[in-house]
This record gives sequence, structure tokens and C-alpha cells, in this order.
Amino acid sequence: MNKKVIHIICLTAIALVGIIPIGAFGAAFELLDDPWIGFPDNTVIDFTFHNNGVWCITGSGISFTEDNGLNWQFYDISNGLFSHDIASIHSNGSRLWLGMVSPENPDSGNYLAFTDDNGFTWETLLIDSAYNYTNPIFDITGSDSLLFFTSMVSGLYGSFDNGASWQNIYYSIRDSVLRDDLNQHTNHYFAAVADTFHTDTIVVWGGTASGVMRYVFAPEYARLNSNNITNLASGAGLVFICGDSGMTTLDFVNSTENFSSTLVADGLPGMAVSSAFYINDRAFVGTLDSLDGDGSGLAISDDSGFTFHTTYTGLDDLIGPNKYPVDFVSVGDVVFMAGFEGGLFKTIDTGSSWTAIALDADPTSGRNIVHSLNVDSAYLWVGTDSGLVRLTMDLDNDAAIVDDTNIVFTDTPSTGGRAYKVGVQKFFGDDDIYDSTAVWTILHPLDTAVGEYGLFYSMDFGANWQMDGTKTGWQMFDFEFVDSMIYVVGNSNVTISADRITWLVIPGSGISDSTDQSYANFSNMNINAIEIINDTIYLGAEHGLAISPAGSLSWKIFLSDLDPQHFSSVKRYTFADSLTGDFTNAMAIQATGQQLWASTHPGPAYTGANGITTISLDGKTVEKKYIGSRVWNFAFDNQNVFAASDVGLLFSSNNGALWDTLDIIGKVATYSNQEPFNLNYVPVYGVMVENNNLWVGTDQGAGKISLTDLYLGHDNWEIYRDSVSGIFAYPVPFSPYGLDDGIADDDSRLLKFNYKLTEPANVTIEVFDFAMNLVKTVTDSEFRTAGSFSVSDSWDGRNEWGKIVAVGMYYFKISLSTGEIYWGKLAIMP
Repeated sequence: MNKKVIHIICLTAIALVGIIPIGAFGAAFELLDDPWIGFPDNTVIDFTFHNNGVWCITGSGISFTEDNGLNWQFYDISNGLFSHDIASIHSNGSRLWLGMVSPENPDSGNYLAFTDDNGFTWETLLIDSAYNYTNPIFDITGSDSLLFFTSMVSGLYGSFDNGASWQNIYYSIRDSVLRDDLNQHTNHYFAAVADTFHTDTIVVWGGTASGVMRYVFAPEYARLNSNNITNLASGAGLVFICGDSGMTTLDFVNSTENFSSTLVADGLPGMAVSSAFYINDRAFVGTLDSLDGDGSGLAISDDSGFTFHTTYTGLDDLIGPNKYPVDFVSVGDVVFMAGFEGGLFKTIDTGSSWTAIALDADPTSGRNIVHSLNVDSAYLWVGTDSGLVRLTMDLDNDAAIVDDTNIVFTDTPSTGGRAYKVGVQKFFGDDDIYDSTAVWTILHPLDTAVGEYGLFYSMDFGANWQMDGTKTGWQMFDFEFVDSMIYVVGNSNVTISADRITWLVIPGSGISDSTDQSYANFSNMNINAIEIINDTIYLGAEHGLAISPAGSLSWKIFLSDLDPQHFSSVKRYTFADSLTGDFTNAMAIQATGQQLWASTHPGPAYTGANGITTISLDGKTVEKKYIGSRVWNFAFDNQNVFAASDVGLLFSSNNGALWDTLDIIGKVATYSNQEPFNLNYVPVYGVMVENNNLWVGTDQGAGKISLTDLYLGHDNWEIYRDSVSGIFAYPVPFSPYGLDDGIADDDSRLLKFNYKLTEPANVTIEVFDFAMNLVKTVTDSEFRTAGSFSVSDSWDGRNEWGKIVAVGMYYFKISLSTGEIYWGKLAIMP
């Protein structure tokens, strides 16, 4: 909720910040007095429900009632608070938190106060900030011991220990680097709300000057668990991400942030994963003790990678040094597996039993060291330490091998002898009629002192080979094909060609996170694997995962971070994503409908309009719900939505399709004479639904009505106004127009000024327009005895020349000969 008048990246940018108890500077934590009695101020900007009581922020501190408004008490700077200027309030059960705006004699930083005993004792914290000055804390949110607050210029802060320690949470590394840059608008936060509608996951929504942020704090099993990613595969709507710390799947159909990781505890025989393959609802995974360790065997999953088992036969020799699965390919239901120095294997029963296939009778031959596999019609292509082996299969007999052809490459200054990777690219002509096939291989040197890295292709199934001279000496690891396009990845680059002649080179520095603007990239690192699914490109590197959405070469980079105090992913929504505007000053979650409601209006670029935007809690759907005035707060009663706005209390019963402005008409409950009063035509800043009651806050007081009476159309609001100073005008708003002659000549229809005198004094009452021009002197130094006055001094709504004043906002000033001066506000309506 808001307070006062405000692709995906897995780069968790967080910085610990200092916390100083204000008591260290000599301020006392103990409250020396009980709370004061009464309702102290007419300005009410926000509410919360805490310990069976309603608490609200006023212009003079905080007020609370424990009996539904019958009696009010308050705290201010005179009886316990470090400051009476409060911007935010939050209850996390037993503890009540306040966000300060500007305490007396402030040190630079963000000020928080909390109480564990309903205000009898308070503790105030000073949190380090940017820019070396005091920042208003506009919002506080959380769940249980998790707390978050927003600071106008210092950003978003989080605590995972109920406020004992705090840390900055940055949208990007760039934001952390540019923390002191006032133009870094994604660091300017005004609203936040904790979203607990996700299993084992907390989502924190943040409203900034440049869009809405969705931070996901996922459990360890729902995060990317490897930084060194060795291989990628796909199947069943999942990307299988193999790496140094297990396997992670990514649901590319339903979400681009839905990770699920598997570890040894889930049945993997080794911590590191070398390869993966999916067929017939079964996933195969090769494992090692570590990336530099021994092979630990094949693992099989029948539940899309959530759990694994090793129930199979025939792979006793696929465990040990340099013996582990590195590649798979299928021919119908038959699966072939490359086992590195373990050799080549085959299964015809989806992995229950395996048979070894010797490519050379000599067990020490390089042809029995298998690195990669691919298939084209009846040919099985095998990449080995002695070049390529083309195996001819009998497709009618479980892909039985009936012939073999050895294609030898040797180490030379322009090529290598190891066929590290083999791929098949098919070309189609008009009407998708098959035209030709290119077989590609990436060569690595067996001896780097003799051989070289190279890229070769054949257009006649291996009879003749052509070398791509532009790639000689380039260290390459994987390739992928999309129609005529070939993508090759290697050391710090991705190269792309549509004709095998001209290549586009994207350096590792160009594979940079679009959010961080080059602060995170793949420069000077190996890009080990590539997978392209529905034109979305996935890259696995030795330090992270990069994703480029279909139709673009902009990148989002994910790094492994298993710290539960670091967010696992974040997404930013802007005007381009259908927000009414980038500047977001208020947010709340509606349980019915599972959506976030946000007040959005033009940001730094001045694009968009004041209005309301909703985002589904899964982050997928963004809708504009209202265009008009600025909104300050939201509350919900099932499907019904209440919005506090500059034009009053907005109401929608149909998910924002239509809006009404509700009348707030009733009597002042805090005055003994229960005078009629209304809060129409004034801005509404706070709104809350609690225990079948609707509460609103304005700069003319607070109001409450039961939802039952509201829906029945009753005008019986209870209005709560300043009962301490007794300074106010009523009725507000006021219409000076009568029923007959156009002038309100009935005394009961005059605007009255209420004030209290503790001693006799001469009283002057003046009315000013919004530009502070004197409009009318209502009372000019007239003597009044001590006591309360609400009848003697009144105004008919005319100026000094007897003309009815214009509709709008006005100020009144009450000056006493004893030296006191009081100001108030009133509104004139037609």
C-alpha cells in the first residue's frame, strides 16, 4: 500500500547496510507517558490492523482505536515517537513498524521505528542510505520475519530476521553501481507489497519511478543451481540445464523463470551433470562426482527430472575416470549414448538394459572414445578421438548396425583429429520439399602443440569435406541449426551464418544482460552449449545461463545464487508492457482474482496517464483498469475494489470495468454534538477493509462505515476529526447556493468555524483562496470568552464584495490576540 504525497534477470544485486539504534545517540527507547487521548489531526493517510485495533497515520503521529472508533488514543513526538512525521505503517503480527519522513535534527539515512507492546515502548533505527541525506520511508511490507521497505532515493531494502539487519536490494548490478545517481530511476522506490500466494516462494512487488518490479525469492530447489553449465537439452516443454551442481529444468512453455533443480538427494548418483536427453516421458542424465571427477553413472527420471533412479543393466563399465554419458540420440524408440572413454551404448527398451557397441576391435583405439552423436535417416554419426564414424543402421531391425565408414581427421596446423561435435542440417525448398543435407563437425586437436581447432562440413554424406577457414583456431564447443541458419558457440563468442560463407560474430561482451547494460556478460569465458526452442536461444556458459527471446538478440543472464536472502529472479514492467505509466506510487494484492493493483502514472519520460494497472500474480497478464486521477491506496472486499484517489473514493464491482465515486456522508463521531459532515469532493489518501468495515483517510478527517450499510446505500458514515485542537470548519465541502434566491440566507446553512479558547482573546478569522489571496475577513478582532465556539463565527460563502466565491479549495486562518495562529482547509462546491 502507498503512503504519503509517490525478461528476467537472476543477477541478485544486494548490499548489506548499516543499522544504528537511535539510542546510541542518546535518544530514549522507553515511553515515559501513556498514549494521549483523542483524535489529534484531520489528515489521515493510511491504516493498518494491529493487535485487534485500527491504527492510522495522521499529520501529528499515529492514532489507534481498540473499540472500533468509540475511543481514540495517539502517540506523537511528545510521548514516545522519534518524529511525528510518519509516511508508512505495517503490522507483521506482534510488531508494529513505522516509516519516518524527517525526524527532528536528522542524521542522513532512513528512519524506522517499531514497538512490540502497542506503543508503550518504541525503538528507532537509522538505516544507511544513499545521497547522504534523510529519505522518507514511503512503504513497509512483509510476511512473518521477512520485511521490506521503500525509500524515495535509496531504493528497496530487505530484512530476513524481523528487522535485526537490513540490506539493499537492487534490480540490477548497474543499479548498485549507480546507487548515487539521481537519474537512475529504477532505484527510486515508493511502494511495495509482499505476495505470499506462491508455494514455498515469496514474491515482492516494488513500485518505482520507472516501472513495477517483481522480485522472486524462491527456495533452493526452485533456483538455478549451477553456474558452470556444461550442456543443454530439451523435451516435454522443459529445458534441461546440466552443470557443476546438479541439473535444473526450466519450463519454457508456462514461464521463463520457473526453475526446478535436482541434486544428489533426489537420486542423482553424482553432483555434476554432463548431459541430458528426453524421450518417451523419460529423462536420461549423465553424472560425475564433480566436473573434474570420476563418472558416477547414468540416472533416469520418470517424472520430468524431479526424482531419479539407477534401475538398469549393462552400464557397469560406464563409471570411473573419463567414463560418463556426454551425448544421446534416438532413432525411433532406440536410444544411443556416447560414454566418452566408456564408448558407445544402445538401448531398445528405453533405458532398462544397455548394450555396448565397439567401434574398433582394439579397445585402446581412439574410435572407442566417443564424444558426440547425431542421426540422419539410416546413418548414425559418431564423433570420436579418431575422427567421425558413419554407421549404417537397419531401421526395420531396432536400428541394428549393418555397416560402418571411418572418416579420419588428423592433427595439422589447420585442423584437429578429435571430432568433438557432430551435427546434421537439412535444407528444404519450395513447399517444404527436402533438398539436401549438410553434416557438420567441430574438430579439437588431440595435441594442441600440433593440431588446431576447426569447423568442417560435408554436403555428400561424408564423401568430401570442406573447411571453414574463418573458424580455424577458434575454440568451439557446440552448434545448433534453424533452417538454413547455423549457430556456433565457443570461447567468448557466438557466430551465426545463413550461407556458410558470411558469419556474424557476437563477442562474449555482446552477450550482456539488457538490464545491466554490459555490467554482466559472457566476456572471456567458454560458452559450452546452445539450445534453440521456438526461436528462443539458450546459452550455457562456464559462468551462467543466457536467454534471448524469440525475434531478438537481447539477453537475460541468470547466475546461480542459492542464498535465500537473495532474489532468484526479477522482472520489470513498464509503460511498454501496458502500464498506464511508469511511475508507481501505490500497490496492493487482491486475493480474489489473484492480481496486483497498482497506481501508475507518467514517469520520468512523461509518457502515459494517471490510472490503475493490474498484473496477475504469476506475472503474465497486464491490464489497464482505469485512466483518470492519481490513486493513493487500494482495499478489497472479495471482488469489490476501493481506490483512494484525488477525486474521492473510487469503487468498482466488476474488476475495474466500471468505476463509481462513493459519497462519504455522515456525522462527526469525535464531537459530542455529532454534527453532520461529509468527505465528498476531497482527496482520499488511505483506505482499508477490516472486520466488515470500510475505513477511509483524507486531509479532512477519517471515515468508517459498515460494508453492509455501504452496499445498502446508507449515508451513515462515522467521521473522525481533530478532537484535540478543535480547529475545523463544517460542513465541508460547503455549498453557498440556496434553494430560492441563490444565496444561503438560512443560518443553518452557513459554514461554521469551530475552535477552542483556553482563555479570553480577540479572534480574527480570514479565508484565502488556493493562491493565498485574501477572500473574506469573517471575524475581525472580535472578543470571545474562553470555551468552544462553533456558532458565533460563520460564513455565507461570499467574498468582500458580496459575490459567491468560485468552486474550489480554500484555506482559513484563525488568529488569536494571545499569539496563537491556526490554519485549516475547506472546500466550496456548487
